Amino acid sequence: MAFVSTSTDFVTWTAPRLAVEGDYRDAEAARGAGGLEAQVYGMPVYPYEGVYLALPWMFTITDAGANGAGGGPIVPQLATSRDQDLLRWSRPARDPILPLGDQGAWDDSMIFTSSTLQTTASTVSVYYGGFNVDHGGGPGQSARIGLATWRRDGFVSLRNAGDEPGTVTTKPVTYTGSALHLNTDVFAGGSVKLEVLNASGTVVATSDPVTGDQLDTTLTWASGVSLASLAGQQVRFRFTVDGADLYSYWIA
Repeated sequence: MAFVSTSTDFVTWTAPRLAVEGDYRDAEAARGAGGLEAQVYGMPVYPYEGVYLALPWMFTITDAGANGAGGGPIVPQLATSRDQDLLRWSRPARDPILPLGDQGAWDDSMIFTSSTLQTTASTVSVYYGGFNVDHGGGPGQSARIGLATWRRDGFVSLRNAGDEPGTVTTKPVTYTGSALHLNTDVFAGGSVKLEVLNASGTVVATSDPVTGDQLDTTLTWASGVSLASLAGQQVRFRFTVDGADLYSYWIA
C-alpha cells in the first residue's frame, strides 16, 4: 500500500491517508503468473509537466521466501494523477515500465527506483537499484545501481500500427497560446494529423500531416482559422494516428 502524509515545515505532518493499493487486476495478474497476490511495496512520486507521475513497486508474492518475509519479484509500473492531494491515481497500463533483466542478470529479481527524475530537453532518466534475488532473499545476493532513460514524455504512447488509422478526441479544454506542438514517432508510410473542434463539434482547423521521428514539432495548418482567434474558447482536439506512437502534445 502507498500512503500520503504532507507537511509545510517538515516537522508537523498530516495523518497518513491511503492513496494506492493492489486491486483485483493486480491479484488476477499475480495468479495468472503463478503467484499468490500482488501488493504496492512503495511508490516514489514525481511532479512532471503539470501532473504527477509515480512508479509503484509491484510485489508479486509467490511463496513464503527463504527468510519468511515472502518471496517474489518486485517491478515498477506507472501511475499518474492530477490530484493536488495525491489521493486519486490512474493506472490504466499495468505492464512494467522498467522490466527485470534477463535471467542471470544483476537486476533479474527486484527493481527499486529513486525518488527523483533527471530531465533534459530530449530525455527523462531515473536511477534504480537492482537485485539478483527476490524479496524472499537467498544465497549470493548482490545489488547494483543502474540508470534507465526514455525519450522525453516517452513513458507511454497512443500507438496505432494496424491497417486502418485510429482516432482519439480529447475532453474540452480552454484554448490558450498560439501554437500546438507534438512529440511523436511516425513509422514509415504513416502520419499523424490533428483537427481542432469548436464547442459544437465543428472542425475549425486541420493540420498538415506529421511524419518522421519528431520530439518537438510545431504543427502547420492546411486549412481553418488562426489558432490565436480561438483564445479563451472551449475546444477539443481530434488526433488521427496512422502507423505512429503519439507521446504528447502541448500548447505554447
